[in-house]
Amino acid sequence: PYRRQRQMCIRDRFYIYQTEIEEENDMSVIDIQKGFFDFFKTPDINQGVQEYKAIPGAVLLDVRMPQEYREGHIPKSKNVPLQSIEKALSVVKSKNSPVFVYCHSGARSRQAVGALQKMGYENVKNIGGIASYTGKVER
Repeated sequence: PYRRQRQMCIRDRFYIYQTEIEEENDMSVIDIQKGFFDFFKTPDINQGVQEYKAIPGAVLLDVRMPQEYREGHIPKSKNVPLQSIEKALSVVKSKNSPVFVYCHSGARSRQAVGALQKMGYENVKNIGGIASYTGKVER
């Protein structure tokens, strides 16, 4: 038999929502793997920071306002507020560099990822919000 997975795209994220098996031109759904509610899952910032640390040359980008950044940020992160995301080039020199983006809750970082991708950055990931971060914070 031949397995085929269908995908659904919501806001530039792909979700596998059903797996089908094809036998002699007969398609039948065999199970639901992931569904619409996966859309509501938020990124895990703790996992994202671990991924960032494991990749040499990666950049950790905080897109909150400067005052929020001064109140506490993840060590080695760079602050480029969402409102001036076009200035990211001064921090992220290569558009091929891995960039891990966070904010307070994950909403601004999601917007920043979209803007960075439109600017030509190829390896950008929203890791969520610092509100869920359990590691060390610098002030």
